[in-house]
Amino acid sequence: MSALGLRMDDGEVRVAVGLCLGVSLCQPHHCHQCGTKVDHLGLHGLSHHFVPFAIETSGVFGYEAVSLLEDIGRQIRAETGEPQSFQFFLQGVSVAIQ
Repeated sequence: MSALGLRMDDGEVRVAVGLCLGVSLCQPHHCHQCGTKVDHLGLHGLSHHFVPFAIETSGVFGYEAVSLLEDIGRQIRAETGEPQSFQFFLQGVSVAIQ
């Protein structure tokens, strides 16, 4: 997929496509972090890692939005070791809000 400019491994693509299609991604089980029952879609796991936020799309990013995006980019770089992770992340956000 990197030939298409996508910076996701096969597992990430599988989960993203599965979520879009609403297909089973896992066997029902109990979450090892909080004990909540997880269904076949596996959406519960996102609640441990996903925090939604909104960015107004009319005009340029304000200082607070840029600061938030830079902070997220630093955390991604620290986790992945990818020096261009902030640029990839910012491109993804830009495409998502267009």
